[in-house]
Amino acid sequence: MASSRLMARICRCAQCVRPHRGGGDETFGMADEAHARFVDHAMAAVKRHGRRVVGWQEIARAGVGPDDLVQYWIEPESVRGHLADGTLTSPEGPLAGAVPADLLPLITQALTTALDDVPRAVSKGAPILASPSTRLYLDRPHGEPSTDLAQDPLRSRVGLQYYPAVTLREFVEWDPVDETPQVDDDAGLAGVEAAVWCETVEDRDELEFLLLPRLAGVGEKAWAASGATVWDDYADRLAVQPVAWERRGWVWFRSSLVAWRTFRDVPGA
Repeated sequence: MASSRLMARICRCAQCVRPHRGGGDETFGMADEAHARFVDHAMAAVKRHGRRVVGWQEIARAGVGPDDLVQYWIEPESVRGHLADGTLTSPEGPLAGAVPADLLPLITQALTTALDDVPRAVSKGAPILASPSTRLYLDRPHGEPSTDLAQDPLRSRVGLQYYPAVTLREFVEWDPVDETPQVDDDAGLAGVEAAVWCETVEDRDELEFLLLPRLAGVGEKAWAASGATVWDDYADRLAVQPVAWERRGWVWFRSSLVAWRTFRDVPGA
């Protein structure tokens, strides 16, 4: 099959990377049985080339097992809320105009099915890579003002507007174990991974504007013990990081929630 040849080429181009990421997500309107057959075929092709499968949570509907990584991204409480009030997929909702109207019922069906993905993966022994879109999608608009008014036009434009805006504090005050369905301790998680999509990004500066200072919080969630992060302490540690960012010429969002100490404020920096 063409997919097997494509997978072989991808694996040859990434010889230094042991895991290989599959897709498997957002197959709107595709029958579950057909989707599972295709994912099984794709996973077999990856494994023939000595790679480990990493796929979005929908691959749990296929034959995943302990050697495969299932990446959790659809946060169930958020989905249940949207399904209950119908706002996400209504003709007047946030997706209106962003996708064809006849796709909205298929999105509703897909989100409903997705509620069982992570529990299904856990029951098959597959480790979970946590990337909940409510916490680790860095293309959400910044939720608080900047201390630099010149950044406000960029803040209002960059980031997918059908996502609710999220504050820097909200990106930090959560726990990967507590918010991953059916996972009770660190042993059930393979780790955390952030994602960013660039539909609204036009250049590197705008990408950095979305990533910083949020990426520091991703590292905090990945490495800190459960419950160890206290916002005031974290914000104080974060406040000096722009010294390194500005030395490299990086663009960063000056969140009004942090008392920043920049290159000019730190003696000897």
